[in-house]
Amino acid sequence: MRFSILLLLAAVLAAGETALPLPKTWVGKKDGTLEGNPALVQGVPLWRLDRIFGKIEEGKTWEPLPWSADKGRWYTPKKTMAGAPFASIDGGVLSLQTRSAYDGGGDNEADKIIALVFIAPADAKYAVVGSLETDKFEGQGKQFLFIVRRDGAKENKRVAELKKLELPGGKATTALKEGPFPLDANQELCLVVRNDYRQSATTVNFRKFNVVAVP
Repeated sequence: MRFSILLLLAAVLAAGETALPLPKTWVGKKDGTLEGNPALVQGVPLWRLDRIFGKIEEGKTWEPLPWSADKGRWYTPKKTMAGAPFASIDGGVLSLQTRSAYDGGGDNEADKIIALVFIAPADAKYAVVGSLETDKFEGQGKQFLFIVRRDGAKENKRVAELKKLELPGGKATTALKEGPFPLDANQELCLVVRNDYRQSATTVNFRKFNVVAVP
């Protein structure tokens, strides 16, 4: 199956750019498991949702989100704050909620955020295109979109920052057109929204979002 998507990608790249959109729907197959995450395209893992419990730059703090049939979203009740972080997708719109560290000690002291992960199917350059709706409904300070690259198929994957964009506070829509960034096959291009102020929370919607492979 990997061979088929590589042929498709090679053929389209030969003619120009090709857009790789988010799935229209993305649900799990079994409660409490990772079945369905990552999402497959022609049998090839292309998209994944990770939770980050702590610092973005520490690869060991990332782990894929399991499916919650009860909540109807990608979510785990472990190490959460007010139900966050979580993610769901409907009609191709990815919605997620993140929270920064809170006072109180223990698990409260770590960020609880989501990474949208694109897994490169082949060596190429990839850009991110779409719109990002943010609603910072709690807390102060600034919030940022981090675009990072992670090594694939390795323990404690290395994280390299590619771009850091300051986002507006409150409710806002930001147009995204960043890159292209060179990736080797199986490397990961990841988007993470993070607040720089404690006790903050943001809802994020990715709309008309694509990763675009370019020659």
